[in-house]
Amino acid sequence: MIPLQIIILVLDGLVCSEFTTVVNDPAGVRIDPQENNMMGYFIGCSSYIFTYDQSALKVADYNSSRRNYLRTYRRTPNTNTISTAPNLVFPINQELVDPYNDITLRWDPVPNAGFYVVEVSRSSSMDVDYKVYTTKNPFLRLRNLLANRPDYRWRVTPYNEAYFDVVSSPIQRFKTGIVNSVSQIEEISYMDIVPNPISQGKSIEIWMNNLANFQGNISMINAAGVKVFERANQFFNKGDDKILIPSDNMAKGLYFLNINTTEGIITKKLILQ
Repeated sequence: MIPLQIIILVLDGLVCSEFTTVVNDPAGVRIDPQENNMMGYFIGCSSYIFTYDQSALKVADYNSSRRNYLRTYRRTPNTNTISTAPNLVFPINQELVDPYNDITLRWDPVPNAGFYVVEVSRSSSMDVDYKVYTTKNPFLRLRNLLANRPDYRWRVTPYNEAYFDVVSSPIQRFKTGIVNSVSQIEEISYMDIVPNPISQGKSIEIWMNNLANFQGNISMINAAGVKVFERANQFFNKGDDKILIPSDNMAKGLYFLNINTTEGIITKKLILQ
């Protein structure tokens, strides 16, 4: 290692560092580094500069295709204070959730939060089967949980560019059931929503052809993950069948219509306009 001697000079109140160790290049010429270069390692200069070539490289890099995100993604950093802990909405208080491999965690939005860290575990110390997720939304869909577990815990921490890990929600518990989310239910040979999109206020028509009589639950979830409709123990007829659901109290937007039985769940998207 080349020994360095750095002398701090004070000249008329101007503080700067000077490299005084004799170091020669391969041709025997003494090297005189630019102490106040922004890319150097010298301390104590009142100001630092880039060389012309360094500035040209920065401009070229900024204008390159790999930096497109810098030129198109312009936003003012959110530095507002976060002082409110999230209020967890679902699931809480050891609720049973099904299907176990398609669960949407929901919480109330936190003022000034730009993002959320969601922690999920199967122990009170949050260290067993521990998973961490980030999202901009006050909800998170999980499709990788285990079936028939009574010990799931979760909590949410809001953050922005200036505040992180300031306030977290209390840990809430829930348990998973045994119903599996699948793309088909054995008794259903055909299912569709007609028309789709549908005008607000008109009945939502579910057209089906079933291979056998069966019972199941119908639910509708909005884009925020909130359940807006539920009908338990719906009887479905063998052969052609049509189920009507009122939409009078539903806002315009995207919905997910679910039919679930003990075998699983089938989901269709619906747009209310």
